[in-house]
Amino acid sequence: MACGIKSLTQNMHFTIKINMGLAFLCLALALISAPCFAKTFKTASLNEDKIQSFIKEMTDLTSNSKASSFQDIKDFLDIHLHPSSRFKSNLTFYIPGYPPQSNAISLDKGEFIESVKQGHKTVDNFENSVDISNIQISSDGKKATLKTTTHEEGYMSMPGDSSGQKVPIHGESICSQVLWINDENVIQLYNANCKTTIRFQGY
Repeated sequence: MACGIKSLTQNMHFTIKINMGLAFLCLALALISAPCFAKTFKTASLNEDKIQSFIKEMTDLTSNSKASSFQDIKDFLDIHLHPSSRFKSNLTFYIPGYPPQSNAISLDKGEFIESVKQGHKTVDNFENSVDISNIQISSDGKKATLKTTTHEEGYMSMPGDSSGQKVPIHGESICSQVLWINDENVIQLYNANCKTTIRFQGY
């Protein structure tokens, strides 16, 4: 690897920023394709089938083969993220030859969308899968909490390596999420708290 531990440490903030799209892809809200972007998820009342459909359909659209322009992604997120949404994650990066690097990150809606933009540029051949569990729905059907476990794989440059070489990475995110229905019956993500690990595979 081209950098020393000091250089790696200095680049951790940059590394985390460009990886936020990957770290939060467990929320199934990145790389939405244009054909399905036209569909807005609306309902008068949440149930388990609607929640699973909402999360899984978006997750199915996050592969690079179906990726669209960032503007389509942004438009979708503007609709399906609550204006006051918050995203928190404890991230741990595992890079061959170095001790684990950990950081806690908190993002608002605008910062989250920017991180997705960076992830959209950075991660190649992205694939993911999600398991949904612990769904709890309020008595009026307007709010729900759930847990998602997402596995992500793709290719990206090693932090601090200027060669341009991209290596395989594997991510796992375990998130507690809150969904709710706004006044226009649109399903929105209100917040997410995640624990994410990203492993850079060896050369």
